[in-house]
Amino acid sequence: MAKVAREMVEKAGVDVEKLLKLLVANAAVELTTFYYYTILRCNLIGLEGEGPSGHFLRRGETSPFVSKFMR
Repeated sequence: MAKVAREMVEKAGVDVEKLLKLLVANAAVELTTFYYYTILRCNLIGLEGEGPSGHFLRRGETSPFVSKFMR
């Protein structure tokens, strides 16, 4: 099945080797992002969790970035 899929992609005019390199590079970026947002942010939040992990503590219901537009 993989051979047929590769042949179909080649017939469509796609450079399969270049496509594979791009897919591997993208997978590496996705894994890095996954690592950051799970492992590292869990360390920032702590074992208890629901605590602030961002760059600021919110005061009120909206963030300081959009509150000026909500008036």
